[in-house]
Amino acid sequence: MAHQLSVPAPSQWSYIVRTTRVATPADREAALEACDYNLFAYPASLLIADFLSAGGCSAASDVQWAALMRGDEAYGRNHGYFALLDAVRDVFERGVELPGGLCRRLIVNEPNPTWRPDEAALSDPPCGGFANGGHHQLVRPNFFITPQQRCAEFLLFNGLRKVVDPERQYYIPSNGFFDTTEAHARDCRFVPVNMVDQSRPNVPMSQVRTHNNFKGDIDLAKLKAFIAEKGAESILFVMLTLTNSREAGHPVSMRNIVETAELAHSHNIPVVFDAARFALNAWAIHTYEDQYKAMSIAQIVKEMFAHCDAFVVGCKNSSNAGGFLSFRDQGVFHKRFSTKTRDVGIVIKEMQILSYGNDSYGGLSGRDIMAMAVGISQLTDAVRLERHVNQTLTFAERLVAAGVPGVMTSGSAVYVDVDEFFGARSAPEDYRGMGLVSELIRLYGVRIAEIGPFTFPKGGELGHSPNYVRISVPFGTYSDEHILYAVAAIAELHRNKERLPKMKIVFGERLNLRHFQAGLKPIYPAEGKLVD
Repeated sequence: MAHQLSVPAPSQWSYIVRTTRVATPADREAALEACDYNLFAYPASLLIADFLSAGGCSAASDVQWAALMRGDEAYGRNHGYFALLDAVRDVFERGVELPGGLCRRLIVNEPNPTWRPDEAALSDPPCGGFANGGHHQLVRPNFFITPQQRCAEFLLFNGLRKVVDPERQYYIPSNGFFDTTEAHARDCRFVPVNMVDQSRPNVPMSQVRTHNNFKGDIDLAKLKAFIAEKGAESILFVMLTLTNSREAGHPVSMRNIVETAELAHSHNIPVVFDAARFALNAWAIHTYEDQYKAMSIAQIVKEMFAHCDAFVVGCKNSSNAGGFLSFRDQGVFHKRFSTKTRDVGIVIKEMQILSYGNDSYGGLSGRDIMAMAVGISQLTDAVRLERHVNQTLTFAERLVAAGVPGVMTSGSAVYVDVDEFFGARSAPEDYRGMGLVSELIRLYGVRIAEIGPFTFPKGGELGHSPNYVRISVPFGTYSDEHILYAVAAIAELHRNKERLPKMKIVFGERLNLRHFQAGLKPIYPAEGKLVD
């Protein structure tokens, strides 16, 4: 019998590469000045590694490339529309692993001239779940394709603003709103309320592969008291963010999902998932909750979504574009916001058509929709998930080994506590996280994100603002070479942390989502800036 190796076996091959343009620190500094030190305005072509976000940046699989070639660009009911609806039912209702039968037929077996929808899709279309078909999707629409999750959020919040009492103040409790989700809520005059359970300590980095405290959970005691204080009729819905990107990417436990749904439903309050990283949350449940270790990722996803009434998903973690909003046909969400003369789905569908085009494509090409259908299925592939999580955990472990303090991860991304990095608590208006991020770009061409007082200036009622930087690792895009380089760069900045600048906002301070729009400038210490 062969001896076991101490390293994992590779799980993929790379056939397409892109050469990195090597820029000097002077080049990158000039570009930073030209874009007013706004991270989102900085040109990606001057970077060596880009960990700003995983959204839309992951590498497409060979099956997705095959699906792209079979895209149908028809204006109404392209065949990718049927494939996507079937994939959604596979993933969120049936617990099917990898692309289901309809996707496989379209990609591999069925020539374009002879393809037609299944008889069931025409004569007996599905209903009662998250993606009605045929006649039911016309009279009770509950599935809405969009260019990305942000657009799905727009439909959710603006659609509900059209149907609720304009005189009542509505609140949305959550385990932790992400930036655009919270901004959409505020823009529609709803009050977001962050109530993450802050009583649980961080798991030491030495134990992250075997233990997790599920710090992404919502605080159920706070939620129960808040419902009693405000009244159930003033709670628009309860939102669970999976995983909790605001709180260092920590996952939400299945127990918390179940108990949140039980509490909310006892008051006829819908539960809505911000499900951008639902598969990573399922991986955490599978890995860290004993009763789910024998269950497949696909089956865990099915159980998770059995407890929600609506959800928004961004498909840009699994493909380069796309998202959708879905709610359970004739479920709590549908009944709460519909009347005998006004169906909430029709209200949202009219907005979708006006904003993004025919509901068959939602502002996307037929090629994109086919890639979405495959990508959303591949998200539950255990091998793919394991590779991604292992790369993320290894990134975090190497940072710790290099002497960087405040490192946290639960497998979805790597976070560094800014106060621990600098060894002291700083004033929020110093924006030390932005100083760290800017110097990482200037000196080493590595871009990461600030998740702190610059991005989240408002903590929300009962809430607080985090103070982290986040390193998002796209699926399949980067090699260990990139990880080693980024670790060395961050560790070098930590060794010279007293030379890193504070940042000052020069315009756009009061803008919503100011991290996408505002300009800054560095304020270096008396010793001057670091030189390469």
